[in-house]
Amino acid sequence: MPQLVTHRSAGVIAREQIRSVLDRAAPKVERAVQSAVLATADRRDSAEQARQRGEPYAREVVHRCAEGEVLLAWWWAGACCAAHDHGGAQGSVVVLRGHFQERSFAFDGGRLHRIAQRELGVGECIAVAPDAIHAMSAREDGITLHVYTASTRHMRVYDTTSRTTWLIGEDGGAWLPASTSQRGQPWTNRHERR
Repeated sequence: MPQLVTHRSAGVIAREQIRSVLDRAAPKVERAVQSAVLATADRRDSAEQARQRGEPYAREVVHRCAEGEVLLAWWWAGACCAAHDHGGAQGSVVVLRGHFQERSFAFDGGRLHRIAQRELGVGECIAVAPDAIHAMSAREDGITLHVYTASTRHMRVYDTTSRTTWLIGEDGGAWLPASTSQRGQPWTNRHERR
């Protein structure tokens, strides 16, 4: 399994927490990763169904406990998730198959600005800090492994067009909600995370 990377400011505690989650989930994670990498035809169907629903990826929670969670995501070529945070969780995202672009964002007053961009290939990792906002896009069909401490019970998805923040529950993903019954929080000039 690739070496997991943690955000520099998270330090030793984050690495120990991630290792604890992976140790508890190891048999499930190993089987799920092997299955994900080998069973690409079935997962392409899942990714295609996600695409038809307007979602950038299909996902499977492999393990969830009080200390954190592990999930796999199957992306279709050209898919792009919305800018989002991880609800205070930290961890790592590892590219298992495909090539991805990650864009990092930060608020400057009432605007969300892209502050960095990078390309990732197989075996490369994204460090997820508790306060980080980012988005990913798949250059080709791909698979990513996500490890978070603690579980992402909710996350914020940022709609840069309408300048609205959406609070998404643990069963959702990093895309704008299709339902108009949900209501987002408009950004203000002094944007504060809620």
